[in-house]
Amino acid sequence: MTRKIFIVALFWLAIGTTAGQEGNAFTLLFGNEALLEKLQYEIRDIKKEMEDIREGLTVNQQSLASPNLRFEQVENALQKQKDEILEKLQKTVTETINTQNLLLDRILNMLDKQVKNMENSESNQPQNENETNHNLLKTSPSNLERNKEKIINKTATKDDSVSKATHESLWPTYRAFYPDVSQAVVGVNSRPPIETLTTASSCDEAIRQSNGIEQKSGGIFALNMSAYNLGHIYVYCLPDPSGGPAWLVIQRRISDNMSFVRSNPEYQRGFGNLAENFFMGLDVIQKIISTPNTNTQLWIQLGTIMQQSPYVLRGNFALTTKKDQRDFVHSKLNRTHKLRDIIWEGWRDIIYVHMAIRWSLE
Repeated sequence: MTRKIFIVALFWLAIGTTAGQEGNAFTLLFGNEALLEKLQYEIRDIKKEMEDIREGLTVNQQSLASPNLRFEQVENALQKQKDEILEKLQKTVTETINTQNLLLDRILNMLDKQVKNMENSESNQPQNENETNHNLLKTSPSNLERNKEKIINKTATKDDSVSKATHESLWPTYRAFYPDVSQAVVGVNSRPPIETLTTASSCDEAIRQSNGIEQKSGGIFALNMSAYNLGHIYVYCLPDPSGGPAWLVIQRRISDNMSFVRSNPEYQRGFGNLAENFFMGLDVIQKIISTPNTNTQLWIQLGTIMQQSPYVLRGNFALTTKKDQRDFVHSKLNRTHKLRDIIWEGWRDIIYVHMAIRWSLE
């Protein structure tokens, strides 16, 4: 714009100079009429350009203000959406909690009814059956302070004359039966050297003849099992906690070093180390318990991580059919790779299992 004014001034001076030679003072000062009209047009164009520049500046200012306005609108919309989501979430959580509380109340009511039904049925049972159920209730996990009491499983016991410990409350914990794992590896049903052969034909006899710590805690012995067509073999024996005849351990699980999820042929032959985890083998067990006129008792001992020691004594133990044998070796005590996964008679977190037998001629 300054350039245009400068050009107009020069043009005006040039014309003025020429007019000064011919015209009056007005023409010399302002120029002739045509020049003035042209100058007016120039001034009008300059004003129009200045208005266009001002309009452009206004548009730019509005453009700069518009993003801030949009940001504010978006922020308000997000906050509104957040508030709606929180409100819906709070409503959903409240409804879920109320539903769970109702379900829990129903479950508790059902349990109360079941307990009452059990109490009523118990009062109507015969005396011996009532006593058996009472023993089962005493050793349930819900009654932990009586966890060392004896369990008598009436459905699997054919003979209720199984002797009970004189002082049931003094029954030792499972740790009293724990083996000395530092002993040398002794394979199941392995044969002792000839020079170590003994005349003891039962665990009770072998423990009575020993002079060591085995008299109290048990251990590995060589027995003469010729009467059962087994010859001389190594076995693991335990003294009876109540002072009765000793027991022959046929299975023990004390760690996850060996899996008990095995095939029928493996259970038939037996496997493991007598000083740790093992199963004696159905071939050997059957030869012992199937001897005519033999009454065999079974002792199942458990130990839990909470230092509980539930156990079961069963009379007239027998494995008459192949199905009986399969059900025995594939019971809940052997279906899991890990000890802690066993759930047996309501007991969990099991870290010790042994099964033992003792027998007598009728």
